Amino acid sequence: MPPTLRQGVVPRLRLALEILTEQPSGMHVQQLWARVVADLPLEAHEAVLTKSGRQTKGENNWRWYTSDAVLAGLIWKQKGVWRITSLGRHVLAQSDAPEDLLEITRSALSYAEKHRAGYQYATKILETAVPPGRWVALRLRRPAPGRGADPRPAPAMAHP
Repeated sequence: MPPTLRQGVVPRLRLALEILTEQPSGMHVQQLWARVVADLPLEAHEAVLTKSGRQTKGENNWRWYTSDAVLAGLIWKQKGVWRITSLGRHVLAQSDAPEDLLEITRSALSYAEKHRAGYQYATKILETAVPPGRWVALRLRRPAPGRGADPRPAPAMAHP
């Protein structure tokens, strides 16, 4: 069977997350990619430049998969700096198998897609209820001994 671009992505995605765990303040994507390919070099079919000529097919494909990891809540990206989330750390700790990471990412994406309308509604409420420059602290109620969780939300406080 001929090699595919996907084959190299999964181990590189896992390696990127592992590297990011060592960088609490995050890492610029170009530095991260350089470290990833230093440890897991591109195969010949991955080293071919894309039509734009700005990156290899291997890097391009890897970036698409990291976008899925962002949507799944594993990575946070801002202005070229990437950070692993606490969920990303948790997922890494669950399994050493790169394919498991891909399955977890797909599962999280499926859940997010299924509940997209609810997330969009919650976002809209928060954007209109909380003025710019303020934040909201939510406190979860602890279940009473011998009872399930209290379904009522705890009071929230808006902070400047």
